[in-house]
Amino acid sequence: MDELKLIHIHTTTDKMSAEVVKGFLKSNNIKSLIKANPGPEGAFLGRCGGSAPMNPWMVYVTEDKAEETRSLLNDFEKEEK
Repeated sequence: MDELKLIHIHTTTDKMSAEVVKGFLKSNNIKSLIKANPGPEGAFLGRCGGSAPMNPWMVYVTEDKAEETRSLLNDFEKEEK
């Protein structure tokens, strides 16, 4: 079985924006994964662990969907402006 490689495709300003992008991609039949930015400015451990909701979040898709996703997100960002 071929292994699918995840590609970082987009960075959002916060978790809510990442969820919006994920929902948009899902409505276009593209599965995605969102994760808190692992860099020092994006990850923090609180008392209970976790990540800050207002720090950058990363959106990942499989390599085979990267080109289609870039095109969709480009159109999505144009509509937001």
